[in-house]
Amino acid sequence: YKFNGFEISFGYAQNVRKTMTVNPTVAVNSWKNSEGHNNVIIQQGAFKNTPMKAMGVGVYKGYACVWFGQQADTYPAPA
Repeated sequence: YKFNGFEISFGYAQNVRKTMTVNPTVAVNSWKNSEGHNNVIIQQGAFKNTPMKAMGVGVYKGYACVWFGQQADTYPAPA
């Protein structure tokens, strides 16, 4: 993907990561409770006039990231 986009991430500090689980629900609830992160997701505030036409997400080993792109992604979905 070679167009502009915005990424938001969530993760626990290394010393906490051993006892806490990051899953989609935990990450989304964290982002929803953060005004800046939530504004990216719901396209409000500074992102009100920023159309998002692509999205990618990943959760791995204590981290979660979501990326929103301004142009449609024309690559095929992963197999």
